[in-house]
Amino acid sequence: MLTALTLTSTWFANQQVKEILLNEGLEHTESLARNSTLALLYSSPENANSIIQSTMSSTGVEALAIYDKDMNRFIFSGSEITPITLKTPPIKTKKASIIKENNNHWHILAPVQLKDKNDEMERQLFKEEEQQETIGYAYIILNKSTLDDIKKGILLNNLIIALAIYISLLIILHFIIRRLTEPLEYISSVMKKTAKGQFTTPVNTHGPAEVQQIAETYNRMIEAISERDNELRMHNIQLEKKAIHDHLTGLTNRIGFEESLSLAIDECKNSNNQHVLCYMDLDKFKTINDTCGHSAGDELLIEISSLFKDKIRSKSDTLARIGGDEFALILKDCSVDKATIIAQLICDSVKDYRFNWDGKQYSIGVSIGIIPLDSSSASLKDVITKADVACYAAKEKGRGQVQVITIDDNESGKTTRRANITSLIEEAIKNDKFELFCQAISPLKNQRNIESNCEISLRLLDPDGDYYESSSIIESAKRHNLATDIDKWVIENTFRLLSNNNPLLNSINICTINLSEHSIITNEFSAFINERINHYHIDPKRICFEIAESSTIGILRKVKQFIDEIHALGCFFSLDNFDCGSLSLEYLRHMNVDFLKVEGVLLKKSTTDKISLSIIKAINEIAHSLNMMTIASSVETNDVLENINKLDFDFVQGHIIDKPALLWKSGF
Repeated sequence: MLTALTLTSTWFANQQVKEILLNEGLEHTESLARNSTLALLYSSPENANSIIQSTMSSTGVEALAIYDKDMNRFIFSGSEITPITLKTPPIKTKKASIIKENNNHWHILAPVQLKDKNDEMERQLFKEEEQQETIGYAYIILNKSTLDDIKKGILLNNLIIALAIYISLLIILHFIIRRLTEPLEYISSVMKKTAKGQFTTPVNTHGPAEVQQIAETYNRMIEAISERDNELRMHNIQLEKKAIHDHLTGLTNRIGFEESLSLAIDECKNSNNQHVLCYMDLDKFKTINDTCGHSAGDELLIEISSLFKDKIRSKSDTLARIGGDEFALILKDCSVDKATIIAQLICDSVKDYRFNWDGKQYSIGVSIGIIPLDSSSASLKDVITKADVACYAAKEKGRGQVQVITIDDNESGKTTRRANITSLIEEAIKNDKFELFCQAISPLKNQRNIESNCEISLRLLDPDGDYYESSSIIESAKRHNLATDIDKWVIENTFRLLSNNNPLLNSINICTINLSEHSIITNEFSAFINERINHYHIDPKRICFEIAESSTIGILRKVKQFIDEIHALGCFFSLDNFDCGSLSLEYLRHMNVDFLKVEGVLLKKSTTDKISLSIIKAINEIAHSLNMMTIASSVETNDVLENINKLDFDFVQGHIIDKPALLWKSGF
């Protein structure tokens, strides 16, 4: 009904608009005729300029023309007009008339007439032959498109009015329905509270049987949701705890440690409190971890963590595992002297501790650096760097020692220069002081049609001309958020050497570049790799990125996502130090890895241990079934080499095959 009413009112309005527009066109034509007299008499178009401009600016006028009495076109304006070819006067009235009409235009003609012949001035001005009644014609073409635009506007206005009426009717209908469903309003309000987490049961309401049934169903649902909500709350508490706690030892992790340290620094600046930060690094841990495997290393870290906890206050102090074998301890409201005593007790306890594994005993130590926290403490980064320096200074004293460095300590000797590896790393990144080495990853003799690959490694000279251990560089870089910067430096310079046809890389099929977990979880890191590949015009099939298996713990989803992104670029991916310990074979099945490196310690044990040999065989077979190529890493002896030749490995890497060769250094 609203549609019919809208269309009817629109039709009537259109008729009125049409009549108005046409009448205006007739008036414009007559006005043009009245004001064209002098232009025709004097044959002077200039005398008609004003009326022509005025007429052309009128609504709907597309073109106009002025003809003399013989229908010769004297003046025209607007779009081109087809000349009127009538031999006789086209109209016989003194008014404007429509002489032609089509779908798009009205053609209107009006005579241009002289004033009455009795006018004395007319008789004086004009000759007898010029005093004819009609001296020409005014012609206007009126475009109907204006009418169409107005029609559309009218239709739109009517539609808006109809829509407003329709919405009003809906609102009225809504209120009517609402009054009929008042019993449901209470249930609705309770549901809104439920949506905000407010579980209010039971719901009591009056109304029809259907409403009562809804209320009962709702009550049962809320009871179930309430139970599930309590379970989720407990689960979230556990997740929050995991987010700031180390998965292995249960201690605070690096994230939680930095939060606690920031709070401690702020407390010192805002009050007279004094706290102490102890930085602890285990001695000989790497030896045990490499000799006995990751499982032994994990067990050792768990036992040492328990030993540390026995020496501190559980409520006020914060003990954290911030790296592989590195710990930090924040002693609240503690003097440096007291902290030194506590640190020495920890050193003595670790020294007396014996780690039992496979029937053997191992001894380790711990080096502790101490730095006081007071109102003069600097930023978080500066405090950590200073504590790191103190820890390295303790190692330089002979390991198993305690070293205190105060904020104002100006020690600048050999110990501090070697300990301050972080500053050297930052300088190396900025001024290209790192050195790149490459080591061959060779196919085994029983593998045919496989080319050699290589692994790129990073070295850094200390001030005394000795190389830092790679693990020290990486661990320090991770502690001070420099690991991603190092990875980018290695990628940049390796790609540059590849693009320049470096002699050592010419015969290499694939170059493997190690990445830290920090880079893998960094947003847009794969985009950086893609940009560098395009910049240096590198064939992506010559690049493989590698991460240690132990680094994937806790970030498996990110690792899988990164692998997919790398494969999309055309590069390969390798998983390093796989020993079937930290990462299950089930996880491995869902990680689209191209190369799998088997842990060197496990390979070494396989020469004398049948169980280790069986494990290696199983890993190798599973990897091949998943279309992965296997690499025996850290092969140092002929016994191990002969053993893996029998195990159907694809590649071998180690000093017995090839020692790392200098690939690039500053000025080289």
